[in-house]
Amino acid sequence: MEDGRLELSNNRAERGIKPFVMCRKNWLFANTPADAQSIAVIYSLIETANENKLDPHRYLLWVLPSTPVLSQAD
Repeated sequence: MEDGRLELSNNRAERGIKPFVMCRKNWLFANTPADAQSIAVIYSLIETANENKLDPHRYLLWVLPSTPVLSQAD
């Protein structure tokens, strides 16, 4: 934490989740904790694509075929 180039706030992360927080009561199909977990994973993938200046749709088409082989520990 001595590197002056590092940002010492989480504002960027908070701004990233704001749309999700604002709409969380409107999400369809989030009736169980597992449903909410699935939504969170997809949202995380979309935001990862956005942060890396990638097209989220193309990124999901690339990454989702590999997800059936992943476990929750991955």
